[in-house]
Amino acid sequence: MRWLSFARTSYRPALEQAVLARYPQSAFVWMESPEEMREALLQAMPGQIGALVGPAKGNAAPINLAAAIVHDAHARLVVLAQPAPSGSLRSRAHQAGISEVIALEEQSEAAGPIRAYPQGEGSSARKVEGPAAGRGRSSAGRADAVDDLDEVEPEPEREHQEKMPAKRTGGATSPRLRIAQPAIDGRIPRIDSQPQQHGPNPCPVLCIASGRGGVGKSALSCLMAVVGARWGLRVGLLDLDLACGNDYAYFGLTGPAALDAMGDAGSADPRLIASCGKVAQEGVSLWGPCTRPENAELVGPLAGNLLDRVAAQSDLVIVDAATAWTDAVAQAAQAADRLLLVCPEYGGQAASLSRVGGLAVRLGVARTRIVRIINLCNPKKDGESFINRADVGLEAARTIRILDGGVEADELIMEGHVADLAAQDSELSRSVSSCLAQLLQELGRLPDCNEARRALEQHGHAGRRGIFGHRKEAM
Repeated sequence: MRWLSFARTSYRPALEQAVLARYPQSAFVWMESPEEMREALLQAMPGQIGALVGPAKGNAAPINLAAAIVHDAHARLVVLAQPAPSGSLRSRAHQAGISEVIALEEQSEAAGPIRAYPQGEGSSARKVEGPAAGRGRSSAGRADAVDDLDEVEPEPEREHQEKMPAKRTGGATSPRLRIAQPAIDGRIPRIDSQPQQHGPNPCPVLCIASGRGGVGKSALSCLMAVVGARWGLRVGLLDLDLACGNDYAYFGLTGPAALDAMGDAGSADPRLIASCGKVAQEGVSLWGPCTRPENAELVGPLAGNLLDRVAAQSDLVIVDAATAWTDAVAQAAQAADRLLLVCPEYGGQAASLSRVGGLAVRLGVARTRIVRIINLCNPKKDGESFINRADVGLEAARTIRILDGGVEADELIMEGHVADLAAQDSELSRSVSSCLAQLLQELGRLPDCNEARRALEQHGHAGRRGIFGHRKEAM
């Protein structure tokens, strides 16, 4: 794991040893200011770099920097290290969402030289050049800066003034945080355009869409993202209901992973795309919607570039499409490996599903890439009369049923506890896990873990029926 780190020079060896004891194979990049550290984290993809904050000089308490990084929601983990941390400090850190507090022994200035390693081999204490001039933002100057949690933590007395490492003028240059530039074809498909020729995705892309609202599409998207993360996948979740999406609320986040800046820029700069994302939970990074609904039309044409960028840094991408089939939804549907069309079991929704299937086919989506998701199913019924219909555009599409979770599931989702719902051993969570396992197995990307294999095996046992087509009941 890679860590962006900030602390006094004399404490750095101790911090490296403490973190390596908990997270082996860690690599460290030492920053020279809190502003530089926050900016570098914002320019990296969410959830892929850890943040390590140790004792520092100056008037800013380290806990405030750690809390600000938590508020930015870009670091995979945020670790605060302090000499003899008090119970009060640990309590405040927990309330701020800091992942862990590490106790350090006080270090003297003569602790020895800091070891340097090649990048990716063990730990390293290195200076990283900061971002381009003009992009730096201090904590005090940010509109979303957090308030100080407490006064400055006491620092051990020093006999001599701390010496900062001199900048190197020759030899190898200091490493930068690099973000690979994705391949962008620049084309913006529209609903009435010719089918787009799209190359293979670097990871499976599942687009979840519907023809009507209120069918449980967003809840299903978030549940599948959490299940994928539980299987060890890095999941990118895109909320393409750019005007009114609310996936962030299902994870308990206070605000969206706003994409408004992409529309203002008029381009898909990789660093800008990365800065728009947030960590929804461990293993799940979220993009979207826009903070202001009126900016949705500006961001929509960049959906394809956003999808390419997120897919290049993820193991699985799930797109929660808007109910209205905008340009953004059209791009995602054309690029997806599987297009999941969601429709509830009740209420005569088959006509809506048929119309959406026909639209997808006209956009160039192959029928073999379309999957019908019958959501909110009654576990006591098979629903075969609905499932076996040959709807227009869906003649070759397979069908997967997702069982209804009941009132308890609705309450957990509305309160922002979608992760707790996915962790339950319920009919809903099992059917969602089985659905994801089937799709990844078809694409040859099922994770090699026991939970994923059990979910796939559960699908194999679910179809056993009696001689007259009904499930056998236990005697």
